[in-house]
Amino acid sequence: MQPDEFVATYLERRLLHVQRQDARRHQPLFPPEQVEQTLARAGAARGERVRAIIGDTPHAPHGVPDGDLVAWVRGHYRAGATILLSNIGAEIPELARLVRALEEFVKGRVNVNAYLSAPGSRGFNAHFDPHDVLVLPVSGRKHWTIWQHYIEAPTAAQRTQVDAARLGPPQQELELAAGDLLYVPRGMVHQARALGEATVHLTFGLFFPTWHEVLEECLASASHQLVGLRRSLAACPRPEPEIEPLVAAFGERAVVEAFDRVRARFVQQLQPLPRALSASTAAERAPRIDDQIERVPGMIAHVSEDASGVRIAFPRISDADYAFELAQPAFMADALRFVGAARGPFAVRDIPGEIDDERRLRFVAQLLRAGLLQRAAGEAVSDDK
Repeated sequence: MQPDEFVATYLERRLLHVQRQDARRHQPLFPPEQVEQTLARAGAARGERVRAIIGDTPHAPHGVPDGDLVAWVRGHYRAGATILLSNIGAEIPELARLVRALEEFVKGRVNVNAYLSAPGSRGFNAHFDPHDVLVLPVSGRKHWTIWQHYIEAPTAAQRTQVDAARLGPPQQELELAAGDLLYVPRGMVHQARALGEATVHLTFGLFFPTWHEVLEECLASASHQLVGLRRSLAACPRPEPEIEPLVAAFGERAVVEAFDRVRARFVQQLQPLPRALSASTAAERAPRIDDQIERVPGMIAHVSEDASGVRIAFPRISDADYAFELAQPAFMADALRFVGAARGPFAVRDIPGEIDDERRLRFVAQLLRAGLLQRAAGEAVSDDK
């Protein structure tokens, strides 16, 4: 098959399985003796390129001495794990030549991983990749289950857990044998399981440049020419005339949502505040409807909304264990905006919205634990109030 035919027929669209009656075809790319050598190099790199996949979780050899890495790998392998050796594309001459040929075709980055699977073992659960995947099995056979695209042509930012309820029946099931070739478009859900023998396969991640990247470069270049793109939002709340057509092309809603993401990212990346700033502790009683509540001094919050609901983002308090962003259903929007804009004490019952007092109390308790809110100065916290 010629490259033009592959691009026109399969790229980002369809699965391609090429069966070959030559089990030794891919062995020069990753000879059996190469496994020990790759592990030795990985040990010198403190195991950063080795993972044992158990269930759906990759485990790293943290704390394992370099000399014990091979024993660590063998122990997990015998226990049924799939061993992942990452970024091996430059270690074997035959493999390096193939990678360079693929890079010339892709016009982008190509990453190569090796997967060593014990008989009957399974690697990752059903998932999709945000890049195209080429699979070359070196030895053994695997059963592959393929579903439809979960997201069409996803980016890395769109990578997410697959909801099994959305999958429906598999689109295709196949047996991939040594010497075969399998192309899986990005976004297409798949899962593989070794059959009755040990398997080794190489996975090539193909990172084709996207229009997203090209337009990012266009914007970066335009910012050198158009001062309007370089203006801060504080100094220029509305786009200057020279960039109005560009902003209009995205649409007002997209611009508002992008602003929300920029603001939320800033808030989440702020340095933690010292716990001493907060008067609240984990041992305090649950809030009551007449309690006076306030934001922790120095705490910044940003509220944003989208189709999935409403969120409030805020920096963490040191040693607190909670998410940086609290998501709520859309009907909590008024409550979150009220808390996000509060500049002084307020009673729990003052929180607006079509919600009952029980919901208000749960909401406040959540934000007290998270470190965004505290009881107002002088508010009693004993149970005999």
